[in-house]
Amino acid sequence: MDTGRYFPPRPVDDDEFFADASARLGALHTLIGAPERARRLVLDAETAAEAITIPAQQEWRLAELVRAVASSDTDRAEGMARAYADTHVDPDRDPDDAVRILAAAAEGIAEAGDLERARGLLADLETAANSVTRHNQRNWSFTRLSRAAAKSGDLDLAERGARVITNPRARGSAFAELAEAAAHTGPRAERWVAEALHLAGWSASLDALVAVAEEVVPVVADEYVRLTRVSR
Repeated sequence: MDTGRYFPPRPVDDDEFFADASARLGALHTLIGAPERARRLVLDAETAAEAITIPAQQEWRLAELVRAVASSDTDRAEGMARAYADTHVDPDRDPDDAVRILAAAAEGIAEAGDLERARGLLADLETAANSVTRHNQRNWSFTRLSRAAAKSGDLDLAERGARVITNPRARGSAFAELAEAAAHTGPRAERWVAEALHLAGWSASLDALVAVAEEVVPVVADEYVRLTRVSR
């Protein structure tokens, strides 16, 4: 399912029929007064995604769909993610596929405000991430785990996931996201910002720094400008 926005519909002979999407859908909206039609649309989109024969594209589309569904139906989004994880236990498929779907569901459900339901997915998500063995995919899996856990409010799991990541910049970015999610929680968030700055640099850490210690940013900026001038 392509989550781009193609409205308004155009006839086949229109020059703009094959135009790229003009925006991106961030949610799946229930049609007011027509819940059955909305349910059929979800089923059609799910069927279309499952019909994709290239596994990587299929998982990506399903993850997008699950996250969109979560904005209006957290119970269905959870069910879709668990059904996928349960039915795709295949030694020939990378467990990273299940990680992608479960993480998308947990993040979408957390963003919809149902943190308890989102946290209920994290144990299965952690198990799936731990089963990934290929190096790059493992880093991506624990990045997704850390992000989903942070959004769901499980900061201990988010930190544990971040520390498994071996790529320094990816780990630093994970700490930046964690610090931003945990802003105003005290020394722990400040330590995560420091780790993000050390590992990933300013560009990946600035939002977290603003969230955790906004008053420090002007001082740091002034000092950065001064040092830049001195080095010239």
